[in-house]
Amino acid sequence: MNMKASSKIDECDISYLKTEHKPYDCLYWCMMVLIPIIISCVLIARDSIYWFVVYLIVFIILQILINKSLCTHCPHYCKKTKKLQCMFQWNTPKIFKAKPVPLKLIDKMVILISIIIICLFPIYWIWQDKLLFIIYIISGINFIFTLKKYECHRCIYFYCPGNSVTENKRKKFNAL
Repeated sequence: MNMKASSKIDECDISYLKTEHKPYDCLYWCMMVLIPIIISCVLIARDSIYWFVVYLIVFIILQILINKSLCTHCPHYCKKTKKLQCMFQWNTPKIFKAKPVPLKLIDKMVILISIIIICLFPIYWIWQDKLLFIIYIISGINFIFTLKKYECHRCIYFYCPGNSVTENKRKKFNAL
């Protein structure tokens, strides 16, 4: 089979789109983000319990904002269940109303600013330990690359800014 025929078949196949997650998906992705989170928490707490508590509070508030701005639009969140079962949150209660519509500009801005704050807040403490700084950066880049390679091209959350499912596959999936 030649490459053109193979890519044509792949372009028509939507069976690999991820319509549901399993607990091990959540475990895997949580383990991926735990590396930079643990580095941040340990280095901040080692220097100052006060700033560690501030970081935790900021982190929790921003995660709630991300949940409200990004997750509430996701098809996994919009399922008629009381608890969310996605790749980042497993059996967590849905505290916000589902919004199965595209993200607004304000949602995208909240998501971006929240992620920037979460990532940059601990840099002062992490920079003091150059080896852990390198591990922090590499683990963050690894998380993004792994997410793009293994999830974004098969995700049914077509409104997500990171989604890379082709338009043909989106149309075919939405026609089901």
